[in-house]
Amino acid sequence: MIATIQHAAFGAMAGVMIGFAHLHTLSPSVRWITEGRVGAAAGLQALRFALLALVLVLLARLGAVDLISAAVALVAVRALMIRRQARKSGGL
Repeated sequence: MIATIQHAAFGAMAGVMIGFAHLHTLSPSVRWITEGRVGAAAGLQALRFALLALVLVLLARLGAVDLISAAVALVAVRALMIRRQARKSGGL
C-alpha cells in the first residue's frame, strides 16, 4: 500500500514537472514561428515532444500507477496553464 502511494506521488510529481516544462516552452515556439524563425521553433517542438515521450516511457517502465498519475498531473497542469493564459489575455 505504501509503495503504491509512493509510486503515485512520484508519478504525479514527474507529471507536474514535465507538464510545466512542456507547456512553458510552447510560448517561445509560437513567438519564433511568428518571427519567421521556423527552424528554431521546429527544433524546440521536436525537443518538447521527445522529452515528453522519454519521460512517459520511463514512467511506463516503472509501472501503471506511475504512468497514470503522471498523465493525470499533466492534464491538470495543462488545464491550469490554459486558465492562466486565458486570464492574461482577458478570456476568463
